[in-house]
Amino acid sequence: MEKSFDDTLHLATIAKFNVDGRDVGGYILRREVGSSLLQQQRWQIVFVFESQGIHPWDIEEQMETARMQVESALKEFPKGETITFHFSTFAGDLAQQQQLSALVDNASEDTQRLIIASEQARVQQLAREGNRKIVRLRIYCTYTVGNQSHFSGDKDIVEKFLASLETSLDKFLKTISGNVGEYSNKELWAMLLSAYREGFGRYERLLSKMGLPIKALTADEVWKILWERFNRTEPITIPQLLLITQSGLKELFSSQLDAKVLLTRDGGVPEAHTSYVKVRAAYVAPLIFMDKPDGWQSSHAQLCYLWEALSRDAVRDTECFCQLSYGDAQQSKLKLEFTTKQASYAAAKAEESGNIDVGSELVRQEVIEAQAAILEGGQPIYAATVFLIHRPSLKELNEACLEFSSYFTRPAWVARDDRTAWIIWRQTLPVVLDHLLKHAALFDKRTIYLTTEVAGVIPLVKPHPCDAEGVEFLTEEGGFPIHLDLFSKQRHVGIFATTRSGKSVLLSGIFIHALVRGIPVVAVDYPKPDGTSSFEVFTKLVGGSYFDITKEKSNLLEIPDLRNFSPSQRKERLSNFRGFLLIALITMIVGANKRKELPVSVEVIESILKLALSKFFQDDSIINRYERAFVEGISSHAWQNIPTLSDFILFCRAESLNLSQIGTQSKQALEFIELRLASWVQSPGLGESISQPSTFRSDAPLLVFALTNLGDDNEAAVIALSVYLAALRRAFASETSLVVVDEAPVLFQFDSISNLIGRLFATGAGAGMKVVLTGQDPDTIKSSKAGEQIFQNMSTKMVGRIQNSAVGSFEKIFGYPRELISKNASESFFPKREGIYSQWLLDNNGKFTFCRYYPPLILLALVASNPDEQIARAKVLNLYPHDQLKAIAEFSQLLKLSIQSGTSIKQVVDDKISGL
Repeated sequence: MEKSFDDTLHLATIAKFNVDGRDVGGYILRREVGSSLLQQQRWQIVFVFESQGIHPWDIEEQMETARMQVESALKEFPKGETITFHFSTFAGDLAQQQQLSALVDNASEDTQRLIIASEQARVQQLAREGNRKIVRLRIYCTYTVGNQSHFSGDKDIVEKFLASLETSLDKFLKTISGNVGEYSNKELWAMLLSAYREGFGRYERLLSKMGLPIKALTADEVWKILWERFNRTEPITIPQLLLITQSGLKELFSSQLDAKVLLTRDGGVPEAHTSYVKVRAAYVAPLIFMDKPDGWQSSHAQLCYLWEALSRDAVRDTECFCQLSYGDAQQSKLKLEFTTKQASYAAAKAEESGNIDVGSELVRQEVIEAQAAILEGGQPIYAATVFLIHRPSLKELNEACLEFSSYFTRPAWVARDDRTAWIIWRQTLPVVLDHLLKHAALFDKRTIYLTTEVAGVIPLVKPHPCDAEGVEFLTEEGGFPIHLDLFSKQRHVGIFATTRSGKSVLLSGIFIHALVRGIPVVAVDYPKPDGTSSFEVFTKLVGGSYFDITKEKSNLLEIPDLRNFSPSQRKERLSNFRGFLLIALITMIVGANKRKELPVSVEVIESILKLALSKFFQDDSIINRYERAFVEGISSHAWQNIPTLSDFILFCRAESLNLSQIGTQSKQALEFIELRLASWVQSPGLGESISQPSTFRSDAPLLVFALTNLGDDNEAAVIALSVYLAALRRAFASETSLVVVDEAPVLFQFDSISNLIGRLFATGAGAGMKVVLTGQDPDTIKSSKAGEQIFQNMSTKMVGRIQNSAVGSFEKIFGYPRELISKNASESFFPKREGIYSQWLLDNNGKFTFCRYYPPLILLALVASNPDEQIARAKVLNLYPHDQLKAIAEFSQLLKLSIQSGTSIKQVVDDKISGL
């Protein structure tokens, strides 16, 4: 009589271990073994782990260490058990769409909502085309009741104990009645606790020894994995759950129907065929190795052997299983000896006839090497590696299988199994008590490897994630989503790339993600020599303010509006701001370069300024004027009376500082300070700009200051400092903020600018500031006064396309391997027109990931800054004078057409207009 499908599954129940403060899930499996007369129950518990795997861009030394860790750990693998590595890569975007939908709801401006909606459309398109994939690595580890490798002690006692446990488990299974029941069966409880402490604990240690970052999955998570093998819907509540605690057992029921029946009730029973299986509305075919690989040149090549195939752009909706179980060492030795004798005999016969049997000699050498490896401690191990490819139609399935097979070359060729597809697919389920690729006496397609070589056929490699949310990138290999969170996590970032490499587009994407999360952004922009900027149009359309500081007044002595903070927070933030203000004042007094001779020492000037600032900000009348100005606002009379540089000069006198007796040097310093500051106040242009009340509001969510028309060194430095102070006022007035600074190479030659940026990197975190510094290469920053301080606090770096001449700088300054960073200097690393993405090397605390940034098309349209692009955008905006959002949406599609077709944007827009 033919069995129903659910009878071919061996799931008894789902287990939940609440022991030692842990929450661990697992499958309890049961199967009848033996003849009908001597039938016994075989019980097994399967623990499930999720792992980040081994990062594919780790350097060779790291890969060598990882390979040795895997090899060493596998020697301790318990005999009689299996460990199955399950790698999967499926196109999808559900979680990201949910996050983006929440951001759309949180956006404060229509343009912001449009950009995020455009990102949703881009993500959906990438998933639909198979370019965005969810990559996972899970590990199933078995603990078999009756396997004496888990026990030590008297054999008879162990056998009696195991027999009693099997009886207890039988009784347990017969108790399912639909009611919650509690059991105190000591043998059953002892067995399950033993399985947890001996089995689970052993595997946790084993996987950790492999160097794999792991997380044990809960009961809900292991049920979800099983449910998703059959269904495309959200999982139902676990039908039957066995709760194991340190005090006893408890059964929890949500349904009287067996879990095996419920698994296929909604999605339907899988359709079995010899060459494929139909499940989850898809056709699935298995592929297997027909022969072993012929060795690898390096540890990196060995560990990444499967990843090179699984990470290709065309590979999607694909799984890879590798099940390991111990082989018979003695049998392997005998087989190797027999093979050696065969090869030696063939070589001798060939020599007798005057020929050379190269093949036999090679086999003989390989066998001798294998024998040596066994003598040195290598263990034979069975490996069953299976690939499952899923496609919506048989035609697509056939094509995908052929293409995937072509990724492997002989001797390690991979072929589709078109005779036992149903059996193999079923064996990949974690609730089946069969060895993968072994079916009774019908076939055994497993391959014996030594522990020194088996790592090459285990899917251990997978890109490590960065953050749970944030700006999204897709890994260059595998299309795995990587998120960079500059919003809820504290980090300072450096972005380095040459012109036309997508740097401004990436920055704008960061801006938008900050704004829709309610995080204010202040940026210092360094426009092109012709005065154009990538951010001007973008800033205005997303609800921000863009200022050319040379056309505005920016009160140097204006402080952040700290009314929303507690007294202690106000004190701390004002103290930090005063530190930045001190840098600006010193620069105004001693000059930008401090190279010329001064009548007094800089140290004395700094000491007096610190004292003057302290007195100034403690003065009641000064405090009152600040408070009134903030209350009444920028256009009020009180704002015109806000303290300025002229007021501060009065505090730089001996009587104001209560210095009744001062030495000659201090007196000279006071006179010099007053003279220099007064000269700034009275000088037209810049001096007037920084000595009067500010003429712009600094409470916009996005505030961009443009540095243009810089004059001599002193003026350039002071203008820059006034801009940075204006930006910092906005940042200090917020709980958290994003501060973006263009490198502006000409400015880093000034010690004062470098010191200010260095202080921002070192202390900004205390005020919730996340700093992003951009540039073309790290040379200018490194050679500046505070270069070391900046780089020591820059935990994350994004490196785009760079010049060949900059490769050495990244190698020397950041310690990047030349073979790694050289890729960024290649022509192929420029943004790709056909895919509309830019390419980046993400360095997050020394973990390297090559990835791509796919910008929303609306964002690309707003940031386009070529003269032709700006003219074309203006034309399209004029077509819809009363609907700028529609205009930008229209222009984004025209820009996409221009980029992908290679047609000039001018022609594309003109053709559009002429067709109206």
